[in-house]
Amino acid sequence: MKLTDLQTRSNEVNRSFTVTKNNYVRRQQVLSQTLVDQGKIEKALGFENLIGKATGQFMDIHIHGNLNDLSKTEKLEEIKRIKELQKDRLESAKEITEE
Repeated sequence: MKLTDLQTRSNEVNRSFTVTKNNYVRRQQVLSQTLVDQGKIEKALGFENLIGKATGQFMDIHIHGNLNDLSKTEKLEEIKRIKELQKDRLESAKEITEE
């Protein structure tokens, strides 16, 4: 084998292991389904959570401070802000999947 043949083959192998959003989600789905098939549904929940986060369906939002210290209007404003974030993230995820 020539050096260029080895380099070409190496590039093909590296490309096959490249992590993309689709590869990542597909891998998590396979792992989750394997656990479900084995009857380990509780253990599959972690993978389902990762799938949801990767596809933009779930997201972690941390509010620092005590919610009881906020007034009702401040709480409602925070809820609106979080809903806008979720909406923006879902729209971004749709744009990515459409491309």
